[in-house]
Parts: sequence; structure tokens; C-alpha cells
Amino acid sequence: MIYIPSGRMANPGAKGWTRTLATGQRNNGWLRERRQQRGVTLVELLVVMMIMAMVAGVVIISAPPPIGDLRKTADRFAARLDHAVGYSITSNFPIALEVDANGYLFTQYTDGAWEKSSDKKLQPVMLSPDYWLEMSKPDNDKKIPDTQLSEPKTHIYTFSPTGETDAFNVRFHHDRKYIDVVMNDQGNVEVIANDAR
Repeated sequence: MIYIPSGRMANPGAKGWTRTLATGQRNNGWLRERRQQRGVTLVELLVVMMIMAMVAGVVIISAPPPIGDLRKTADRFAARLDHAVGYSITSNFPIALEVDANGYLFTQYTDGAWEKSSDKKLQPVMLSPDYWLEMSKPDNDKKIPDTQLSEPKTHIYTFSPTGETDAFNVRFHHDRKYIDVVMNDQGNVEVIANDAR
């Protein structure tokens, strides 16, 4: 800082001397107060909140709709069916799907006997108690009533290493909604969502 005399006195420490910045401006204390004020103003805070709200709105609008648990269960089942068909062809083992009221499992025919599949993706699946299955065969479209599924009877469908399969439909129910998983005799799997309310 440079001392510039404001009067005729020659003593810099005496009255009348003012501190001046190197830019030539006088320091009357306003700069010191401005440097001590380091907070955020209300206007700045509101601007940041508005920007965050707009970004959140864009993210919510562009996000895909949520997939329900019923759809996820049916999609997993369809993916496992598709994998079972491919695994049967590549491993050269017949694969069977066993379905009952509580869930499903895959078995493979090795050394003259049916045993649980060794593939990690074809492990047994137990359904939640509030889900149930309804099954039908497309050749006669005769539905197997779910009262039969509550019995210990197991329905078996096979996948051949040649790519041939038994055609069937599995309907997953939850509350008043249902989704069909359809497999044709060529091994193609399709998930069909229905709006049953």
C-alpha cells in the first residue's frame, strides 16, 4: 500500500493520510467488508435449485417405464427357456423342463438317467406364494386348470438336441394381471403381456 497525503502534513502516520491501493483507488473499508462476505445469496441458491429441478424433470421424462415384478418373472423364465434350447443343442443332451405349482426346474438326460442340470443358468426356481401358473398346449388349446397345479403333479416338456421341442404356453398370474410365455415346436420363445385387470 502507498500512503498519499491528503493534506499538507508530511507525516504519514498523522491525521489526514489515507491508504490507497496500487490501482490508485482509495480504500474506505468497503473492500475489506466485501472480502469478508463469502456466503451465497438467496438468488444464487434459487437459480441452482431451478437448474436441478429442470435436470430432474428431463431425467424422469426420458426414463423408461418401470417393469413390474410379473414381467420380470416372465422375462427370466423366457430367457431360461431360450438358454435351455441352445444348451441342449450345444451340449448334445436332452433337456427337460419340470413345472409344478411352486416353480420350475431343468433336468438333463445323461448316462441313462434324468438329473438336475449342471448349467448354472438352469438352476431350480421357486415362485413367490402370490404367483401361480396356468399351462396349456397349443395343439388342442386345452388349459390345465390351476386346481391341478396345486396338486403335486409335475408337467414335463422336453428340448431335443436336434432343436425340436414340445410346444406349450405358460401363463404367469399375479393379482389380476397375467403374462403368457409361449414356446413353439421350433424352440422360439415369446413373451406376451396382457392387460387383465
